[in-house]
Amino acid sequence: MNKRYLGLIAYGIPGLFIAFIASIFTAGIISGIFWIFIFGDESWPSWTNSFIIIISILVFIIMLLIFLIWGYRVGRRLEQNNESIKKHFIISLVIILVLIILIIIYSFSVGNLGSKSISILCNDFCIDNNYSISEIPHSIDGDDIRDFCRCLDNMGKVVKEVPLRQLKN
Repeated sequence: MNKRYLGLIAYGIPGLFIAFIASIFTAGIISGIFWIFIFGDESWPSWTNSFIIIISILVFIIMLLIFLIWGYRVGRRLEQNNESIKKHFIISLVIILVLIILIIIYSFSVGNLGSKSISILCNDFCIDNNYSISEIPHSIDGDDIRDFCRCLDNMGKVVKEVPLRQLKN
């Protein structure tokens, strides 16, 4: 197989990951700009969803094309100089592994993987019992260890209080 096509693979696969991440960041940045500077907490026009999606897809395609063109050019240069493309595949593999590890670490930090934080456990408990608000008040005995999960009604009144140690089971 020609090195120019191997270059497409070596640069295209990490380019997929990076383009996807860039498109997610783009959607977040546009949403943030719309929220903070333009629409605020009021209802947004219906076109904003389509706009954010279209711009994110365009960013994905452009970023992927940049990586594919870059890989093709590197492969063509290696073909002309009769160099090995092995180093580029190793770098590509390292980039993919680093991105996967970062995704896993992030998933653990936000509670998608691993054990849930006490605030999430408390919130899940209250939602399961048809209460929309939960809180974990400061410790009564002042030892800085939270003791209870409280479920509140829509008026902010405590309607249920459960020891946190019951939720961890």
